[in-house]
Amino acid sequence: MEKLTSVPKDFAVCTLPDCAHAADCLRHKAYDALADLADRLYAVNPRRCRPRGRCPYRKPLQTLVLVRGFSNIKEQLLPRQYAAFSKYLIDRMGRTLFYRCQRGVRFLSPEEKAAVENALKCTGSTLEMTYDHTEEQIDWRD
Repeated sequence: MEKLTSVPKDFAVCTLPDCAHAADCLRHKAYDALADLADRLYAVNPRRCRPRGRCPYRKPLQTLVLVRGFSNIKEQLLPRQYAAFSKYLIDRMGRTLFYRCQRGVRFLSPEEKAAVENALKCTGSTLEMTYDHTEEQIDWRD
């Protein structure tokens, strides 16, 4: 898992010291990590927070499993299956993006990963999808 020092610049942190959700809130943990490092912070409005009860800004600490590259799939599938697999994905993401994702130029979004796994199922193959590189990262998305 990546360290909390890699907090995106536009991620709003929470500065409430007495919040009941501080132990499991990513916004509060990000503030703790950056408090002594950053000159300026982007923060949620403390008057809008609810330290007791349901806080609208609470963000649980979650990780994303990011995957990159599926270059070995061509050797694992039969030619007809690979043709169906690649056509399915090219129709959805375009030729350039398909080959970039296959080579592992960038990480696949969760939606693209689901499309790749669905394409494999549509070929009738019983293979388990394997990726060239897998990495866990903190989910900073709001």
